[in-house]
Amino acid sequence: MIIIENVKNEVAILQKLICNGSKDMYKTLKEKNVGIIDIDYSLLRYLAKALVYKSMSINKSGYPTIARDDNKTTTLGRFILEYYSKYDEELKQILINTEYEINHKNRNKLDNRLENLEIVTHSDNIKHSKGTSYEVLYSTDKLKQLQEQNIQDKQQIVDEQYLKRMSGLFYSYMKNNILNESLLKCCYLKFKVIKNEEKQNSSNSTNTNKKIDLNNYKLMTIFYTKKLINLECKKRKMIYKDTIDNNIKLLKRYVKRYPYLTTVLKKFKILDLDYKEEPNFVHSNTRNLLIDLYTDVYYMNKYTIKDGNILSIISLETFFDVKGKYKSFHVAYLLGLLQRRKVVAKPNTMSIYDVHTPSFIWIPKYTNDLLKQANEIAKKILQLKLNRFTYFIVAEIFGEDLADRVYRNDYLKLYYKKCLKTKDEIFKFIKDDKDVHIHGFMTKEDIFDHLQFLYPNITNGILNFITPLLLYNTDFKQVLDDLELAYITLNKNTIESIKKHQKEYELKFTIDLKPGNKAIVLKKLIK
Repeated sequence: MIIIENVKNEVAILQKLICNGSKDMYKTLKEKNVGIIDIDYSLLRYLAKALVYKSMSINKSGYPTIARDDNKTTTLGRFILEYYSKYDEELKQILINTEYEINHKNRNKLDNRLENLEIVTHSDNIKHSKGTSYEVLYSTDKLKQLQEQNIQDKQQIVDEQYLKRMSGLFYSYMKNNILNESLLKCCYLKFKVIKNEEKQNSSNSTNTNKKIDLNNYKLMTIFYTKKLINLECKKRKMIYKDTIDNNIKLLKRYVKRYPYLTTVLKKFKILDLDYKEEPNFVHSNTRNLLIDLYTDVYYMNKYTIKDGNILSIISLETFFDVKGKYKSFHVAYLLGLLQRRKVVAKPNTMSIYDVHTPSFIWIPKYTNDLLKQANEIAKKILQLKLNRFTYFIVAEIFGEDLADRVYRNDYLKLYYKKCLKTKDEIFKFIKDDKDVHIHGFMTKEDIFDHLQFLYPNITNGILNFITPLLLYNTDFKQVLDDLELAYITLNKNTIESIKKHQKEYELKFTIDLKPGNKAIVLKKLIK
């Protein structure tokens, strides 16, 4: 994204110029992506800073929208008015109410000059669109008064000088390839006429109108395409490093405030906050999975920047299989340190059979609120003494919504519903079955045989569900304790105890138990 001030110093043009990778740069720039705002240098500086990290696009209704810090979007008009609301408490309170809408008087949704804006209710906005009379909640005149206050402020001179300096740095980079790092943190350019544009102007009418200005603008951006792509790559790297530095520094700062989170990070080797190494992107393999992930994503260049967050299409399954236990991957999702975006990438591989669209891995910019929430989840993990996670366990303990975010698999959701019914039957079977006290043990195959009797169509997949249920579900552990039973890994001594117990009941040992197998055993027989 870049902000351009035009030749005549009449309007500022906002163009979706630097966005979503280099391919967009080669596409023909469309007028629908261009909007105009007032020349107010303090406002321009405010936007030029915000748009480094935030993206702007046109929504389905045709309004330019800009991303916010909470990853929601708002219209550009509302975003601009929020800036001016610092001068008027009434306006600030009105903008908080989302039921009130920004009305464009000339019906051009891209024209966000204050002379074109007013605040109305939704119903009055509809009346205006139909050409009938309507009431205004906050008028254009009031908005212009606030703008005048801002323009008269001494800060205006400082902001204008800053923007001129940034524009000079931009042209220095374009012409001489000299990059000043401060340019990466501002996206403002003072429009300058180049020879190619002068030729186009001479062939057109002497009356320069908005349409001609836009054509000139398009010509200039195409002329500098390669340089702009290079600048965008450098800016992406700067935002990536800033985001990662923010995340690590914030985690280190809140070590004492969030002890549960710190413990879980260390336990699952996600991040040991005692480590001395800084994420300098020189080498990986720190045995801190989060740092390794950040470094690998950076060097593989499989990421894009979306509103200050990092979207990556690196295969995390492969990454965690190589660098650490797969359960760490799930824990990172549970804590919210890694997230999945519902939006998926465009197809990047095609075959005659299928189109594969990788889902984005989202590395959010951490906030105090995010870490506070992660600490609460970490507390539950530690209290339950969990060391294995499945969809069922996460759904049972943390809810289906969180489980769906961690495990993006529709089959698992259907499987979970089947397992819910199965869980109750297993509960009942273990409580009611008296044979376990006679035989001294019960295997998960015994449970499965019982379930097959009740549900003839049940699949062998339920066997994989029974094991973690017996091992990690706290309700089941309590049931087993009450019945003086334990689910354990067998050894030779325990097997001998079971055989002696069966002889007392004059029973034949029908199942060949082996050391290493798991079974539910009477506690008094465990040795």
